[in-house]
Amino acid sequence: MKNISININYFILTLLVLFSTISSQVLILQPKSDFVSQFRHLTIIVAGKPGAETTLFVNGEETAKGIIRVDGKYDYINIEVPPGPAELKVSASGARGKIYTAMKQIQVAGDPYRINTIPEEINLPADGKSTQEIEVNISDKWGTPLKNIKLASLFLYDGRIIEPDLDSVSKGHQLSSLGGTLTCQIIAGKDPSTGSLDIQIGGLIKQIPVKYHRLPEPIILVGYANGTLIGKGSNSDITETNDFMGLENKKQIASTENMDVLARSALYMSGTIFDNYQLTANYDSGKQKENQLFDDVDMYDQYPIYGDNSQISYESQTSSPLFINIARDKSFITFGDFNTGLQSTELASYNRSLNGLISSVENENHKMIGFISKTSQEMILDEIRGSGISGYYMLTNADITRLSEIIILETRDNYHSEQIINRTHLKRYIDYDIDYQNGSIMFKQPVLSSDSNGNPIYIMTYYEHDGNNSRSLVGGMRYEGSIQNRIKFGSTVIVEEQAENNYQLYGFDSKIPITKWMTMSGEYAWSSTPTGIEKPKKGDAYKIGLKIMPIKDLSVESYFREVDSSFVNHSQSGSASEKGSKKYGLSGSYHYTNISELNGEYYRQYNHIATIDEEHLEVTSLKYTRNVGKKYKIGFGYQNAVKSQLSSPNLAMHQKSRSLISQIKYKNSEKINTHLEYNHNFQTDNALNPSYLQFGLDYFLTPNVELLFKRRITQSETHYDETIFGIESTIKENTTLSAKYQIGGALGNDRSRAIIGLQNKWSVTEDFTLNISIESTVNIDSLQTPVNEHNSFSCSFEYFPEAPTKLSGKFEDMNDKTTKRNLYSISGAPKLKEGISFIIKSEHSSVKFKKYVNERVIIGKYRFGIAFRPEKYDFINSLLKFELLSESNTHVKPEFDSKRLIFSLHTYYQALNNLGFGIKYARRSIVEIQNEIFDDNSQTDYFMLRTEWNWAKYWGLAVDLRAIITHNTNEVKTGSHLEINHVLKRNMQIGIGYIFNYYQDSDFAVLDYNNNRLFLNLNIKFSEDMFNWK
Repeated sequence: MKNISININYFILTLLVLFSTISSQVLILQPKSDFVSQFRHLTIIVAGKPGAETTLFVNGEETAKGIIRVDGKYDYINIEVPPGPAELKVSASGARGKIYTAMKQIQVAGDPYRINTIPEEINLPADGKSTQEIEVNISDKWGTPLKNIKLASLFLYDGRIIEPDLDSVSKGHQLSSLGGTLTCQIIAGKDPSTGSLDIQIGGLIKQIPVKYHRLPEPIILVGYANGTLIGKGSNSDITETNDFMGLENKKQIASTENMDVLARSALYMSGTIFDNYQLTANYDSGKQKENQLFDDVDMYDQYPIYGDNSQISYESQTSSPLFINIARDKSFITFGDFNTGLQSTELASYNRSLNGLISSVENENHKMIGFISKTSQEMILDEIRGSGISGYYMLTNADITRLSEIIILETRDNYHSEQIINRTHLKRYIDYDIDYQNGSIMFKQPVLSSDSNGNPIYIMTYYEHDGNNSRSLVGGMRYEGSIQNRIKFGSTVIVEEQAENNYQLYGFDSKIPITKWMTMSGEYAWSSTPTGIEKPKKGDAYKIGLKIMPIKDLSVESYFREVDSSFVNHSQSGSASEKGSKKYGLSGSYHYTNISELNGEYYRQYNHIATIDEEHLEVTSLKYTRNVGKKYKIGFGYQNAVKSQLSSPNLAMHQKSRSLISQIKYKNSEKINTHLEYNHNFQTDNALNPSYLQFGLDYFLTPNVELLFKRRITQSETHYDETIFGIESTIKENTTLSAKYQIGGALGNDRSRAIIGLQNKWSVTEDFTLNISIESTVNIDSLQTPVNEHNSFSCSFEYFPEAPTKLSGKFEDMNDKTTKRNLYSISGAPKLKEGISFIIKSEHSSVKFKKYVNERVIIGKYRFGIAFRPEKYDFINSLLKFELLSESNTHVKPEFDSKRLIFSLHTYYQALNNLGFGIKYARRSIVEIQNEIFDDNSQTDYFMLRTEWNWAKYWGLAVDLRAIITHNTNEVKTGSHLEINHVLKRNMQIGIGYIFNYYQDSDFAVLDYNNNRLFLNLNIKFSEDMFNWK
């Protein structure tokens, strides 16, 4: 019955079409009136008299002809219709030759022209969890919604986009639109800030203002105060106490003939005050860390594993007793430890870690930041070229101020050392380990000397160092502003108080859009540096740049810069190589659609190496590249260069280069690219670089992980070869690669990363990651930045399944002209069974010196830890640590050999609900030999037993027994005391006790007070509830 109904409907429809055709002689069946097409090639179906000739007109122009078939229809296939409103007209001959016509109006979608969003701006609380849905509609210039846009690129300055990134290889966050509408969810950032969400589709960009505002938070206040009255014993010189029955870090505040008064107070406070201001404050009278800035968790301090998933963090990172921070939106004032962070300019940058006062006031168009500090330290910037291995990389100074370092991996242009291509800030313990005592750095992954394009990579390490100076003032200020959000300018002032004359640094910078297609930028800086004599050394530096884009595909840039040899700014990146230089140049590029590109450049460089020596360089280059089909890309170029070395006014050495370059790149498949390059230098005498042949292969293991290989063979008498092999990862901006570091509750996340994480790049499987790199470098091209010639190999892996074993390892080898270096490391963190976890890390590094066969440096670090923390019962818990640190150095005089072993076991046993025992045993063994003579040889044992008994609801008894045995001197020291505690009221306790014995040892326990002394303790805890703060 259903089929009969369908056939009847089809028959009626056919009759209607035939009737209308007979009456009008011609009809457009498809498309329908007011049809909106997303495509520019259409199929147009007409109906008319069979055998009649028909003609199609698009916007009045004849487009195609045809003969109507016997079924009364004709199909115009693949007809191109221009975007926008379109008129379709069909004519056909009818009876007696009469011409009949039919017309329809349709709309054809054009290129993306306008992006509309709902809402037009994002305003969320800065809580890290609030969300906002964004709806994006894309249309052409006629308002037609575009439904065939596949991908849009989103760039969010802070916060997170919930939807998955569809193309992690490309920059930004890639999302697809559905039916012309794109929707996504934004999760707010955790810090108050102002920025934007940029949506890019083709060449079209829509910028949505984004603001994360601070939420009012209730005031939180916690703290305690402690006071102790202690009688005089046989020794009376007391200033402070540490680690003994609640007397930690107390300061002496009064003293009489028979009694000392000790006290300590601490508090932490945070919350919203005066409705809009966020307060974070911390005070601890017993806190005073020498030669340290900030306060961070030392991943290697205490026990390496605790058997739980606890985390330790510092909201107020400062090494001084007082920290205060008051913030509103992006403005703040802070007293405590801080980093100046003035890095928005090059010549007047100032990047230091200090303790003092810093304040910043910022709104939409203006920003002012100022700071002042009193310090005895000096700032050092060490620039170390990567060498293809993880370390050790040695800084120029030892005894570095703890936690003051800022380490950045900086990639610079191979031919323009002043141009920074990329900067990556590294995190302590996550990306590297540092030994503050000897100034050595070990990275989790090897630092190559160059990236895949040959651009040099530097380890930029900013740190504070005690210069044995008296404490002096350091202050500075920077202003940044804009006019109508177009003209931008800034100014910097830095003053460091010094004995003879103050160090001064002044700078000014601006960026001015002269027209829509022309922008000028510039920077000027001046410095005055004390020299130890009457007159300070004064110098300046400046640079200016001009960028012109007269048409969309043409870009021209020019620059001029000069850095005086007397200009001094230790925070300036590349300050050592840029001092005494003058550089200027002109470059341009032209893109012809997506097919071809033309690039040209001319530049000159002057470098004053010494008072007489100068180096001149002049380079002209031209390069043309073109896509041939979908798989080939070819390129041709020419370079002419002259390099002159003036060693005296009358003596110069000239090197030249006249090179013709040809390149071809072939896309073998979606995963494989091969490329070939030949550089022929027509200059044979005093050539800057030899002719060479380079071939390479890129294999994409995953969409964002690439296995690359490059080999360069030179055509010269010395026949230098260069090889690069490794894994390169392309990931999203502001994203770091990481594996699964949490070890089933046995370790906190950050602690686990620090001890066993390697940050590998290639995820072979979900649980196994791998990184391999091979680097063979030689100085082939005299125009490029010189490199320490070496051969290096690195291989590392991580095996991180969910349970029960975590394992990582690394092997590295590096050879250069003077040394051979090896590194072996293995780390693991198995969880043997429920409640038992252990961790192990072994690291062995050796350096052999080729010139002297018997000279070498060997460093070994071996750590082992066990945690017994039963999950079903907790009446017994144990922690164990074993650590062996060894170093042998026959390269220095006098030679030395050092071994330091520390073993520690700590157990707590809860025998009854009101009775517990704490037991600790530790052993320290030190052997230090210089020139085969014992300089230090000691073995020490430490024992501790502590008993706590709460015999009544408000009464308790504590007994503490300790002993330390020094074997090489056969000396035994003991310490003991007894204390009775009584809870007077909630959060208030009083105690009375007696110290029987006394001793002091900084590695185990510091008891800086005397024996045979009676003491009285008062402890008070407080919080916001006591003051009815809600």
